Amino acid sequence: MSIIPRVRPATPDVRASRRRVGVVAYVLARMPLVAELFAPMAVGETLSEYAARRQAAADILDDLISEYAVEYAGLIGRSGR
Repeated sequence: MSIIPRVRPATPDVRASRRRVGVVAYVLARMPLVAELFAPMAVGETLSEYAARRQAAADILDDLISEYAVEYAGLIGRSGR
């Protein structure tokens, strides 16, 4: 018998994993020009232009995550999960 307690490995939360993958897939499928929105500052781009582009990307991302949350909540309500 050991004085060190045995630690059981945590069981993965498959549903949580699916939700995380689901939101990423949802956003990537609907977000136009992802690479351009999140690209580093381009040559010749001013700091204010870069900041505006990054803010636009953040706003689009926020809207898409909100849309996903509403759709996912609707799916949960219908399926009873």
